[in-house]
Amino acid sequence: MIKRLLLITLIFLPVLLLICCTASNYLETEISDISDMPTFSTQAKPEDIITPISYTVTRTINSEIPEFEFKLEGARVEKTYLSSSQSDYYYSQADTEISTLTVSSKDGSFKQEFTNLSTCTSSSESDMYGLSFDDWNFDGYLDVSLWQYIGGSMGNAPTYYWLWDNDVGMFVANTELGEISESSTVYRDVANKQVKSFTNFGCGGYGEGYYEYINGNYVTVKLKEQLYEPVKGDETQYHYHIIIQELVDGDLKITEDCYEDIQK
Repeated sequence: MIKRLLLITLIFLPVLLLICCTASNYLETEISDISDMPTFSTQAKPEDIITPISYTVTRTINSEIPEFEFKLEGARVEKTYLSSSQSDYYYSQADTEISTLTVSSKDGSFKQEFTNLSTCTSSSESDMYGLSFDDWNFDGYLDVSLWQYIGGSMGNAPTYYWLWDNDVGMFVANTELGEISESSTVYRDVANKQVKSFTNFGCGGYGEGYYEYINGNYVTVKLKEQLYEPVKGDETQYHYHIIIQELVDGDLKITEDCYEDIQK
């Protein structure tokens, strides 16, 4: 019996040793493979790409005033953001950030500087970085505007405005137009000497504003709202609710309140 057990042991011992060696080698290989795998640690955040802006354009705002130079200073900034996979960074579309506007005459007799401006737009040199010249108060002198921020679904385009005041001989910031532009697109109606605004209410309709420059201020002379509303008693149907307010004896009063069917 003992001899038989010894014989079995001698036969199977080499097989067991072979199995153990093979298993050992396999484990070593697996451990080695794991240690060789790359680690996905987040790389160091790259620096933002900042390209300085120094842009000058000349304009004559009125034939009686010498030509002015308008100089913008700021930067084009490409910011870095962490990707959704958290494994790398990417650069955003470049934003234009203007911080200073300097107005000066070529002979050095006039200089005016607007500092601490804050803009963030997609404008470039091709559109003068958002700088524009128009007569916003219809007095015969060109005024200056600078696009401030990219608007949203309301159709707004927040903008800085500086109106030329010939009595004091300089540009003066106008906050009234700036506030209107916060929620609306602002444009000029030269024929009627009015500033108009358009506000998109999305699916709910839209609004329009009409303004006249009177004694140094923009006065609202008319407001119109066209609202998309359900028909009373049948909310499966919709129509337009039109409300018009006009300036009467110094106050805005509702002059029209009606409904119109939607043309299909």
